[in-house]
Amino acid sequence: MKIDIFAQINKVPNQLARHLMVDKIMERVVPFNRGMGFKVKELSQDLVKVVSPNKKRRQNHLGGAHACALALLGEYPAGLLLGQNYSLQSYRLILSELHMDYKKQGRGELTAVAEKNEDFPKVIKDEAWFDMTTNISNSKGETVAICTTKWQLKSWDLTSQIKS
Repeated sequence: MKIDIFAQINKVPNQLARHLMVDKIMERVVPFNRGMGFKVKELSQDLVKVVSPNKKRRQNHLGGAHACALALLGEYPAGLLLGQNYSLQSYRLILSELHMDYKKQGRGELTAVAEKNEDFPKVIKDEAWFDMTTNISNSKGETVAICTTKWQLKSWDLTSQIKS
């Protein structure tokens, strides 16, 4: 039985508690995120904001954020935003492309923001493709990187049909 994590979390009335639940669940569900310290600061159907603290695990040899840590930080809120808009019980989220445009060294606390765009269809029959953009900025509000991702949302029903 598949459970829609976001549908359950969104029933919790306290916003801080919801954010903490997402943080803890995603650390378990997405093991690659473990130890990165990502914290959800905003979570809605229109916008997801995630903060990445300055941690040694995130650093490159120059003391800034490693390119791969920035890519993970860019991909994460985009996936959370899709999960807020489409039932994970009905659809699989599959990342198919990721492009990073690095603007400057990411030092200190970083914030990644993904916003819903006008391309989000209300209804998906079997599958749909989405292009998402996540802006990553430093504590001064300067753009550190822009992450562009392409996602496939695919009905779980299609998966079971293939296996038949």
